[in-house]
Amino acid sequence: MTSRIRKKSMPSKAEERAQTTPSEVNKNSGDEMTDRNVHVKDYLRYYLSLSTSPGFAVLLDGPWGIGKTFVIKKFLDTLDKETTPYIYVSLYGIRSVDDIDDAILQGMYPVLANKSVELGGRALKSIGKYFNVELDLKAKDFLNKSKANVYVFDDLERCEMPINAVMGYINVFVEHEGRKVILIANEKEIDDQSKYKRVREKLVGKVFEVQSSLEEALQGFFVAVKDEAARHFISSSVSIISEVYHQSEMNNLRVLQQTILDFERLHIVLEERHRKNDEAMKALLALLFALSFEVKAGRLAPDDMKNRRTHLLSSYMRNKQEDYVPPKIIAVNDRYPLARVDADLLSDDTLIDLIVRGIVDRQKIRDELDGSSFFFTAEREPAWRTVWNSHERTEEEFNVALAEMTRAFAAHEYTVLGEVRHVFGIQLRLSRIGVTAGSHAQVVAEAKSYVDYLYEHGLLEPIEPHRNRFGVDFDSHAGLGYMEASSAEFKELSDYLNQKRHAAAVDLRPAIANDLLKAMLDDPSQFLRRICLTNHEDNEFYNIPVLASLHAREFVDAFLGLHPEKQRTVMLALKMRYQNGMIDHDLVDERLWATEVRDQILTASAAMSPISKDRLQRLVTYGLDEALVSTEQS
Repeated sequence: MTSRIRKKSMPSKAEERAQTTPSEVNKNSGDEMTDRNVHVKDYLRYYLSLSTSPGFAVLLDGPWGIGKTFVIKKFLDTLDKETTPYIYVSLYGIRSVDDIDDAILQGMYPVLANKSVELGGRALKSIGKYFNVELDLKAKDFLNKSKANVYVFDDLERCEMPINAVMGYINVFVEHEGRKVILIANEKEIDDQSKYKRVREKLVGKVFEVQSSLEEALQGFFVAVKDEAARHFISSSVSIISEVYHQSEMNNLRVLQQTILDFERLHIVLEERHRKNDEAMKALLALLFALSFEVKAGRLAPDDMKNRRTHLLSSYMRNKQEDYVPPKIIAVNDRYPLARVDADLLSDDTLIDLIVRGIVDRQKIRDELDGSSFFFTAEREPAWRTVWNSHERTEEEFNVALAEMTRAFAAHEYTVLGEVRHVFGIQLRLSRIGVTAGSHAQVVAEAKSYVDYLYEHGLLEPIEPHRNRFGVDFDSHAGLGYMEASSAEFKELSDYLNQKRHAAAVDLRPAIANDLLKAMLDDPSQFLRRICLTNHEDNEFYNIPVLASLHAREFVDAFLGLHPEKQRTVMLALKMRYQNGMIDHDLVDERLWATEVRDQILTASAAMSPISKDRLQRLVTYGLDEALVSTEQS
């Protein structure tokens, strides 16, 4: 698409002073659509060539990111600074007239833009130091001597001064000093529109509405790509980039530039065999650009990208249901017909890392590409994954994979939890669409039996109940979302799987408790770190009631055999463990155990010498009574 810069009709007092423009500028609207970028540059050249003061400013208007600054800077680069000296100033963050003076001065002497040079309206000693002279001047004293006849003020809407104040300042250049001024702004974002329109009427004579100058901008963006291989591929994919950009209807060149640079970072970490797969690279580029545009446009949140492929697959079957509310990713798929939004090139998490967090995980990206349908080989792809990707495989490949998946399931070969869940979801999906004869109830029963087998043979990864207290489970594995994840049957199976994992964790507690008892005898400080919430990494059991699996008598006998100094460390550990009400929350199963330990220590102390009896009673009071007695009284 060629650049489109449309001249607004805006009769004003300033415009009445505007002289007749060249005939090339006054074309009819049909001709003007052919190359409006040329037209605005023609007008600006005409405006700057006027031998007398025009008495008005020219305004380039458009939304953020549309390319206004790009257009004006490309134009300024064509000027001869000897015959047409100009100063470019950004008003972004400007708060006072002194700030504008300083910004103009920095435009006159770029060395002053260095952060180490402080102006701020104070005496310009920094300039004097640079030129090796003593100065006690204000910026304005230098501006009066400026040879520049052209001033460009960018980011008008981002100026923090009152709009009438900044426009009044600029008007001095136009009306009193006879300078030529070009303003760049997003007029819709300017505060106090009523004041702005009144001042604009007196100052601005011509307004051009800037729209995306895509082709010209792309050439500049390509040059900014430093990696040669990435630059070559991106520049050779201009048709894809242009198509996806137009489909986004964003008209934001800054977002486009950011996305190009993001893709460069991705391209750099790929191996040569990835780059040689032209189909995969074009699909990857279109996918990343489409999702990136949607996120940066605010139409897609990170969570909306999760289960991307599952949602798209489900939508084909559910879009006719009256109560079906399609996820946002469906609209993205419809908006970008050129992009394969359901492509399995990268997982949802990796795409979120790339687009939202700016994280580029080299090995993860390479591994996911290798596992995608663009790089897979039938020999390397797991059977369950081939079945999952049935829409991208031949029927023969699907049937072979289904038979292998069924065999492996019957032989209990799936032990990785993510794969187990995938097989459950796939079986539910195949039952739902009639590929397999078993009912949903039969699938659920067989899946529970499978979980029982894993539990009974110690093949199930344990998890403590409170480590999963909110029922949080990852909704995908190996870059693929679980099929039927929102169905009641899949949730029932997930709950059952977690119950058995919890049981497996409880089964391990006696062995853990004995290990902790040994640690108490060998190194009481390590015992403390492992059972209490501390800054150490080994505090893995601070909220798990493992001590309840230990016989109280065994613990007390071991405790009484310790040196008094070590006894104090152990009691400190129990005090820290049960404080802040933990004994009645996560560790409530240890309440009876702790009570028995306290009572047995006190009973044993009664037969000891007065000094030992007093010491142990004080230790019990210090370590256990506060946690146990306060709760008993409440």
